[in-house]
Amino acid sequence: MKHYKLAFILLFALTGLFSCRNDLKEVEMTARLYEPSKEAGKGIKLVYTENGIKKIILKAPKLVRSLSKDPYVEFPEGLQVWFFDKVGKETSRMKADYGIRYEKENKTYFRDNVLLVNMAGEQLETDELTWDENKKIIYSDKFVRIITPEEHITGKGFEADQEFTHYTIKNISGQIYVKRNKTDEDI
Repeated sequence: MKHYKLAFILLFALTGLFSCRNDLKEVEMTARLYEPSKEAGKGIKLVYTENGIKKIILKAPKLVRSLSKDPYVEFPEGLQVWFFDKVGKETSRMKADYGIRYEKENKTYFRDNVLLVNMAGEQLETDELTWDENKKIIYSDKFVRIITPEEHITGKGFEADQEFTHYTIKNISGQIYVKRNKTDEDI
């Protein structure tokens, strides 16, 4: 009788052992879902203030934040950003199809259909733009187009203050209108 019990227990254990196989694809998929070094959110709206005054509003359909040694915040489905001055008045707004901010560098990289508009009605279009928060500048070494109420300017390379009120275009081309004084006509 003891041998029958032992054989039954051994048979039951072997059956259980062979029936507990994990599908490798299932394990990989589960591991991808659980990433303790990442946080994610959908339908994001962030409002950044200083001393109670609104400075930046950011909206994004999706945000992924990595808590690795080189932490970053990624906006894989695009983002919209509104910038405000010292008194909370809007100075410019921007949108892009993709963005990523590296926290240690204090730099944000925007890509694909980047559009930046200031309150003077000037608009910048490019495929890539970098915002350096430490230097308080935005720049690109890619093709840029600036459209103002009076002119359309293109170039390769661009730099501006982060409010997009003063800017420089490199390798410039396009129609630029120069205001002339009455004394200029006499020359």
